[in-house]
Amino acid sequence: MYWWNIEKLKKSLGKGALPQNFAFKYLIYFIFLRLGQDLFFQSGANSSWNPENYRWVGVPLALISDILEIYATYKLNGGRSGRDYLGRYFSIKLLTNLRYFVFGILLTALFFLIFAWEFVESEDILVNLFAEKPFLEILFVYSSLVFYKLIIPLRIVFHIKQLNTDKVNQEISEN
Repeated sequence: MYWWNIEKLKKSLGKGALPQNFAFKYLIYFIFLRLGQDLFFQSGANSSWNPENYRWVGVPLALISDILEIYATYKLNGGRSGRDYLGRYFSIKLLTNLRYFVFGILLTALFFLIFAWEFVESEDILVNLFAEKPFLEILFVYSSLVFYKLIIPLRIVFHIKQLNTDKVNQEISEN
């Protein structure tokens, strides 16, 4: 099993189907990663910003993004005649989400280090920051939405496409 190196995972997936015990483990780890992400982002849910605005943009965008990601990866995997779609999809999705979650936390820490420095001594840093600078909250929420619902799904689609392109190129070079 691979935890960080997506190129080695793609080479392994190009050689054959993911063993079912690995696919099962990737699925379980993916569920726990999503739970961790949800818990991490729920801490910001009690903010002063009106979540009603987010629901009208965020929820439909998330739904459309997820459906397009699944459809595109299914088609790029070969559709009905594809190989081991769920094994490939969940393993690549897990590694991509894990890598970008760590990257996102680092970007978030940098964001708050720059903008929340003056509120370090306050009791609730985020509430005070966003109360004083509401534009930063909107910027943060929507940039997070773009990051998690546009950039990450596009990377997953790219990896599935590259996996199948590499497989086709390898078959052509063998013949």
